[in-house]
Amino acid sequence: MIDRDTSDNDAKSKNASRNLDYLFWILPIAIVTVCTFGAIYALCAPPVPIPIDNPEARKLIPVVTDKMFWYARQKTAIGFGWTILSVILLMIFLQCGLARKLSNFAETKSSALINQVFIFTGVWGLAIYLITLPISYFTDFVFSHHYGLSSQPFTGWMLDSLKAFTMGIAIEVPFWTLLLFLIRKFPKSWPQLQALASIPIMLFMTFISPILLAPVFNNFVLMKPSLLQSEIKNLAASAGIPDAPIYIVDKSKQTNTVNAYVTGIGLSHRIVIWDTTLKKLPQEQVLCVVAHELGHYALHHVLIAVGLGILFSLFTIPVNIYFTPLVYKYLPAKWGIKRIQDLSTIAIFLFVANCGEFWLDPVMNSYSRIKEREADLYGLKLHHDPMNFARTYAFLATENLAEPCPPKLLESWLYSHPPLATRIKYITEDTNSQTRK
Repeated sequence: MIDRDTSDNDAKSKNASRNLDYLFWILPIAIVTVCTFGAIYALCAPPVPIPIDNPEARKLIPVVTDKMFWYARQKTAIGFGWTILSVILLMIFLQCGLARKLSNFAETKSSALINQVFIFTGVWGLAIYLITLPISYFTDFVFSHHYGLSSQPFTGWMLDSLKAFTMGIAIEVPFWTLLLFLIRKFPKSWPQLQALASIPIMLFMTFISPILLAPVFNNFVLMKPSLLQSEIKNLAASAGIPDAPIYIVDKSKQTNTVNAYVTGIGLSHRIVIWDTTLKKLPQEQVLCVVAHELGHYALHHVLIAVGLGILFSLFTIPVNIYFTPLVYKYLPAKWGIKRIQDLSTIAIFLFVANCGEFWLDPVMNSYSRIKEREADLYGLKLHHDPMNFARTYAFLATENLAEPCPPKLLESWLYSHPPLATRIKYITEDTNSQTRK
């Protein structure tokens, strides 16, 4: 005879679990809603007046053409669209029980954890790649060619796409294998071990990326001796890296835009200048671009970013100890994921990472804009040529089709750099203060 009280408790437990299923839809629905309104706002919001009173500075702001305006706004809408698509695909993967079925399939093919992870991430990654490839073709290849920002042939674009997919799998497989190994081998202390393991991984990726990963897509050659090279070396010496090698990268095969960067730590640090930058900018403005990038290095922005990553890893320890078990206790039954040790737990971590990253974007971009401004001002001290700095930013707006002054809402959520009109404003303010002195 069945105990009526026990039966009632089981029914109540199932009803509670069913009701809690809706909690796992709140974040995805909120993300899709915000992104939908964001895309509509980006396409419908009128141009923003340039907030610069100084007539000399206003002269440097490029005229916002229809081409510049619509490229910037459509690119923003596309970004929101990609976020919507990624959330929807991940929810389908979980809600239809595909994550559970794929993990079962992987486990029947091999008993080795690394092979199971390879099958799981490979099949899931390939499915997403094939589903989104036509969309990528239009939003990346066709879109950039339509606006004249790329002349890369389709074969080159497709090859880069395949390289990125392969590299992603090559990075993900050992990462997820290590995480699942720690979870299974050390069920009580895995949060602490995972946080500690992430530290050397972050340092390794920061060190090795410029040496092994970037050359997969482009050729890097040392800059030949010249007057410009000598001046760059002088700037680098003033920034504290006199021995940094200067590389020219053949980005012209992929894009017509201009840029440069300083990357790596320790023995891997290097100054990298796009060949498009050398072709399109006069020497003085190339020096302004490099001075800004050297500012990131001199101000230790890379190391600070690694440090923040380490702090975030430590923050995950109490989260994983106290909240992760609670999440797994109330996972929707349709997902078929019952234990954190399951192979399909990869999908849960992806779900949490996607949702968390989206809501953290405004905070991270706000922090990034602060660091970019610091690099601007340091670069201005390193190479005091404010008017050429301002002309450089004006050129970047025109050449890269960047909206000089986007709506504040879009800026606060999406922009990792200060808008170019803002940069021209504080750069020319420095000119005025120096003149008054």
